[in-house]
Amino acid sequence: MLELYLIKYYTIYQGDLMLEKYEVVIFDLDNTLIDNDKSMHYAFLDMVNSLNIKYTDKLFEIFKQFENNYWSSFIKGDIKIPDCYNTDDKRIEYLRINRFQHFFKNVNYIEANEINKRYSYNLGENIVPIDSDTYSVIKNIHKNSSIFIVTDNPKKPAIRKIEKLGIKKYIDDIVVADDCGYSKPSRQIFNLLLSKIKQKDKTKMIIIGDSLISDIQFGINNGIDSCLFNPNSNKNTTNIFPTYEIKRLKSLIKK
Repeated sequence: MLELYLIKYYTIYQGDLMLEKYEVVIFDLDNTLIDNDKSMHYAFLDMVNSLNIKYTDKLFEIFKQFENNYWSSFIKGDIKIPDCYNTDDKRIEYLRINRFQHFFKNVNYIEANEINKRYSYNLGENIVPIDSDTYSVIKNIHKNSSIFIVTDNPKKPAIRKIEKLGIKKYIDDIVVADDCGYSKPSRQIFNLLLSKIKQKDKTKMIIIGDSLISDIQFGINNGIDSCLFNPNSNKNTTNIFPTYEIKRLKSLIKK
């Protein structure tokens, strides 16, 4: 089981704090285990080149902000999915295609579908670990804990990502939004995850991720502890509070 030496979020304790042991460790993928900006940059560059659009760093920054706003709107329930998309896989497919119709305002659904396929595939091609400790931390945790990944990635790119990180053999299972038609922080994706976990005691589970509205809210919504991975010490301006917060992945393992 995993021993966490972290700073308790709600206290002013300034040293390492030994916490209870967790038997199930749930990781986010993008910007928690891998550097998603580099993956996105590779996929975005290929996408705009294929559309004969001139790439600029500003355009990429606009796209990243658009992506954040789009998926945040979905999480908040502001994006309505037409009734005809009435299965789990069709719901997620619609959302991914629809974003490109919104970003490239002059493309139709069929064109946006092809753009989405190309972009989604390339997300899994250029994989860089978030820091030098990623592999060793996962390997160490796996000695005594089950490790699961929950991500909003499409399934094939998500699998390619963990394969290229070299950590697939340490992952018990991976759950993606495609599997149930809902993304984090929904209870639906947690229930799917729970069906794959032998240990059902929520007090022995923890989720680790970089997003307050997705990963930490996922923990809160589903009654499990959470740990915010915050390498840049970004200020929390929300009312969403993790159980713990770390700056480096190596803080998760015993020193």
